[in-house]
Amino acid sequence: MRTLAALRERTDWDIVGVAAAHRDQPASFAPPPVAVCHMRLGQRALYEAWHRLRRPLLQGRAGPVDVVHATGGVIP
Repeated sequence: MRTLAALRERTDWDIVGVAAAHRDQPASFAPPPVAVCHMRLGQRALYEAWHRLRRPLLQGRAGPVDVVHATGGVIP
């Protein structure tokens, strides 16, 4: 969370979270601190596609991307 807090202090960057598609909406008591775009694939399919095909591209959902900070071991 410290990394995200520090990044949010920058006014010259737009920060967008990226998540796999989910059947259910996230709990309303814990809203993410940044806007989140959801990919069209679920987590397993999305991670496999990123590993094997290097697709789908983030730009298709999130817009132009200059930097990716991936903490979960899967790099889009």
